[in-house]
Amino acid sequence: MSDQDRRIDARTLKAARALLGWSAADLSNASGVPQDTIRSFESGRTKSFTTLNGEALVSTLAKEGVSFICEFDKATGPGVCYNRLSTRWQTPSNTTD
Repeated sequence: MSDQDRRIDARTLKAARALLGWSAADLSNASGVPQDTIRSFESGRTKSFTTLNGEALVSTLAKEGVSFICEFDKATGPGVCYNRLSTRWQTPSNTTD
């Protein structure tokens, strides 16, 4: 598991989904990680992902503009931030030419 994958805990994953307005089903569809796996992790029934699933989740969320804040950052602690407006949410009424 990469350093970036280690940043994911249940609260961080839920926060990342919340930033995007995604359900567990939305994240599952976008990442290919089974919805049951996501729900099990978020509920605390399982404590980690396989490397493949962790990488798929991080990659999918990163493509949508989510960045993970390192758990070792003493100023902020672990978390997520949103870096850009995703094209997923742009509609003709909220885009500019």
